[in-house]
Amino acid sequence: MKIAKWSRMLFILSLLIMIALMVAACQPAASPTAEGSTSTGGNGAQAPAPIVTVTEVAGPYIKISDQAIPNKRVILDESWSEVAGWLVIYNDKDGAANEVIGYGTLAQGRNMNSQIKVDITKATETLHAIIHVDVGKVSIFEFPGVDEPYLFNGNPVETTFKVTGGLP
Repeated sequence: MKIAKWSRMLFILSLLIMIALMVAACQPAASPTAEGSTSTGGNGAQAPAPIVTVTEVAGPYIKISDQAIPNKRVILDESWSEVAGWLVIYNDKDGAANEVIGYGTLAQGRNMNSQIKVDITKATETLHAIIHVDVGKVSIFEFPGVDEPYLFNGNPVETTFKVTGGLP
């Protein structure tokens, strides 16, 4: 007799837990508010906005800090590209990339702390870094020629940075 009573109580407890879970699952979804946080919709209390981790890269990029180049090398902080190719350093003329003064290889994907040797005698206070493709003879820089700037959404992947010392 006692076993049947405990079985019934266990059944009722399980049933109550299932009902509570179903009620919790039927609560309205959080809705965004003007402040950028979310409201639970129930008692008007505000819950913090969720943390989102981005695992995909939105597109190719280049990061190079302003730097001195006394050793005739530019240091790439970081880059990412869908294609293997070249990081090409140009001097500046009137705010635009002008003449190639150095280049180095880029692996497909993420690259960090790469060094690119440059012709310091042609360097300007502002330099441009542009990703080029490697589509001709592999590992031979052919520009002008087939190793053109890599285009993303119709634009070259480019950044500029300042030379803070080391110019002749």
